[in-house]
Amino acid sequence: MPYLSYPPVAQLRARYERQLRWLLRRLTPGEYLGLHLTIGLLMAVGCLWFFGDLAEDVVTNDPLVRFDQKVAIILHHLATPNLTIFFLVITGLGSGEVLALLGLIVTVIYGLRRRWLQVAT
Repeated sequence: MPYLSYPPVAQLRARYERQLRWLLRRLTPGEYLGLHLTIGLLMAVGCLWFFGDLAEDVVTNDPLVRFDQKVAIILHHLATPNLTIFFLVITGLGSGEVLALLGLIVTVIYGLRRRWLQVAT
């Protein structure tokens, strides 16, 4: 690599050798959790950026937020007792108790089929 022999690059490599080694360990798939931690950190930063962008849209009353408010108003006007009960049931399907029961059922099914790797994960 000829560019590594240029004096400014060589000086930077010498000055930041420890940091470069650390960075290479983070990006090496063979190192313990190196690549996984780096990808996880990048995903967390991306989610934080997305949340900040969404919060900014809400604060500045972005067109998408105004559209969401209009849809909420329309749905509120169309609400009926039966429709409310239907959506409460749908919401209940996402409760912790229902999801825990579903997880237990899936675990038992995998256990009966002797698929222990899926049970462990």
